[in-house]
Amino acid sequence: MKELINIAITPDDNYAHHGLTMLNSLHLNNKKIKFRIHIIDNGISLKNKIKYILFFLRRGIKFKFYKINFNEIKNAPISDHISIAAYSRLFLSSIIPNNISKIIYLDCDLIILKEINELFYLEINENYVGAIREIVSKETLERLEITNSNYFNSGVLIVNLEKWRKDKIEEILIEFVNKYPEKIKFWDQDVLNFCFKKKWFMVDFKF
Repeated sequence: MKELINIAITPDDNYAHHGLTMLNSLHLNNKKIKFRIHIIDNGISLKNKIKYILFFLRRGIKFKFYKINFNEIKNAPISDHISIAAYSRLFLSSIIPNNISKIIYLDCDLIILKEINELFYLEINENYVGAIREIVSKETLERLEITNSNYFNSGVLIVNLEKWRKDKIEEILIEFVNKYPEKIKFWDQDVLNFCFKKKWFMVDFKF
């Protein structure tokens, strides 16, 4: 029996095509693995939604769409090319079904070159996420009060949903967005890095 791996993605209309390209690369390079794709619908048009549905049906991939109400963080910093949809990752623990304890989050502008099961089954222990370190400026580290230079990229995440729920992490993330918007420059990535300073697992750069 094939393994089942849960994957979360957050496309909007700006990245709908990119998301399909990423999913196709995931499918082509993971023939031995079964996926359930959780799509957080950030205002994706009906035309693009149909493209996703047809993609999944033709390949026999399980999928589900979700909607998020962003009213709790309606004043979160955004930019010309980054919408409120960037903060979707903050809500994973409440929108993904409770029987799923772990999920991989993937940005839509990726290309998957190898099997992803090794990443999914990494043991991240009691950390909130597994992620890949990113080199950032001293200003970024100081702004987020990070003292060990360990800042991660939020484009690829192993998310410990069970621990997020247990520790009510979503509430902490939302509180930070609303209380310290001046500290946020790189959107959800800054929020996660501030809140998870000493509780994230450093994934090997090879991923």
